[in-house]
Amino acid sequence: MQPSELKNRTRQFSVAVLKLVEKLPVSIPGKAVAEPLVKCGIDVGSKYRLMCRSQSPYSFNEHLGECEEAADECTYWIDLVKESGLLPAEVTDPVRAESRKLKRIFTKSRRAAAGERAEPREHARG
Repeated sequence: MQPSELKNRTRQFSVAVLKLVEKLPVSIPGKAVAEPLVKCGIDVGSKYRLMCRSQSPYSFNEHLGECEEAADECTYWIDLVKESGLLPAEVTDPVRAESRKLKRIFTKSRRAAAGERAEPREHARG
C-alpha cells in the first residue's frame, strides 16, 4: 500500500470515529467514552502523517509505534461502547474492524522496519 493510500485510509478512519462518537448518547457514560475515543481516532491519522515526515529511522519507528498504539486503543474504546450497550454492533463493528486492520498494518510495518520476525502464534491444545 502506498503512503498516500494509507494517509487517505487513516483520515477516513478518523472521520468514521468522529461519526461514531456523534451517535453516542448524551449521558455520563457516553461523554466519558467520547473524548478518549475521539483523541485516539484522530491520532491514528495524525501520527501516521508525522511518521511520513520522519527525518530519522528512530523517529520513523517511534511514530509508527504510536500509530499502532492509537489503533489498538481505538479498538479498546469501541469494544467498551459495544459491550456497555451504548451503541449496537452494527454501528461499532465496521469501525472496530478497520481499527484492527490498521493496527495489523502498523505492527507488520514496525516489525519490518526494525528487522523483527513475527512472533509465532500459540496453538490451542486439545
